Amino acid sequence: MLPGLVDEAAALIAEARDIVDERVRDDAVPSWCDAREWSSWLLSLDDAAVDRCETRSLANEAGSLAGAPGSLVGLAGRVRDLLGRIASFPEGSRAGRVRLASPRKADQLARVLEVTAPLVARCRRIVDVGAGRGALASLIASSTGKPVVGIELVEDRVRSAERRAPAEGVTYELRDGVAEGLGLRIDDLAIGLHACGALGDALVVEAARAGADVALITCCVQKVRGESRRPLSAAGTRLGLEFRRDVLGLANLTPREQGVEFSTAEAMRAREARSAVRAALRARGIAVEPGEEMRGLNRRRALRGSRELITEALRVRELPPPTAGELDQAEREASLSFARVRRLSLPRTMLGPVVELAVVLDRASVLQEAGQSVQVLRLFAQEASPRNLLVIGSREPIPGWFV
Repeated sequence: MLPGLVDEAAALIAEARDIVDERVRDDAVPSWCDAREWSSWLLSLDDAAVDRCETRSLANEAGSLAGAPGSLVGLAGRVRDLLGRIASFPEGSRAGRVRLASPRKADQLARVLEVTAPLVARCRRIVDVGAGRGALASLIASSTGKPVVGIELVEDRVRSAERRAPAEGVTYELRDGVAEGLGLRIDDLAIGLHACGALGDALVVEAARAGADVALITCCVQKVRGESRRPLSAAGTRLGLEFRRDVLGLANLTPREQGVEFSTAEAMRAREARSAVRAALRARGIAVEPGEEMRGLNRRRALRGSRELITEALRVRELPPPTAGELDQAEREASLSFARVRRLSLPRTMLGPVVELAVVLDRASVLQEAGQSVQVLRLFAQEASPRNLLVIGSREPIPGWFV
């Protein structure tokens, strides 16, 4: 199944490459939208239709929207069909046995234990890559009796993990796994529960070279060390699966009503506030790329509203505070421009999961090209985490779910 999926994902990316590569800006209709004659229809959508597309994906809604262009409906159908080909790991009975974290995190930990059980049974050592504060490493050690090494970049997390570790079975290493390597061996099982970006890439490359078994749940694929992510596999290179960092960020735009931190409605209000900041900066003669308006600011500040955010954005740039008139004008401009941006962004946002899947399939191809048996699955429901794509690879086939 894997080679066919890689080819299908790459073909879809190639067809829509101009869409994923060109961002939607505050003051212009993207060229790909005009070229396909989608602009008028998208801009005519009412708020209820936009809300549905943002929470359920245009891929699922396009066919039911009156007047939708045939080419857009066709693209939406191909996106839906491709994503639908990824099987979900069957529900098990372990959820609820984990008491080490919040219910959402506990469900993730339980699923990792269940899906990796056949690999754990035969490995000599488990390496928890991006171990954080040690929840997974502690759980694996106490549940399996196997030695566990947790590798983590942030010292505070390592110290916290060491305080919670059992007396025996778990050790932690403060290490930059990307720059320094992971030290994997042929009899290891390397697990990365949301090992972000470059760390997830380093995990599969080293596991392939060492012949170690691997289970990697994708996360934050845009966290690369450079302006773009180059493909790791021969298949990915042949198919041109290279993405700029801002394109990789599309993978985080998962359609759903309630996110991990805040709802889609709150996220849209925050994005409109950021649009107001760009408008205020333009009025001061400062043009910035989308995203640059938050330089020096925590992204959560956008949830507090545009007026506070504009004030803070000017302060960090050592500019005079905004006048009441400037704030009013920026909010008016943002209200109009962001309504357009929301609508024109729908096709591009729809393709975010395809970009994420392409990265996951490139990683899986690295393992397959090294001779491993490989499977790509959805490990848990979006309610537990929208970052739920699992790559699992092994030197030997595993009976049952693993094919």
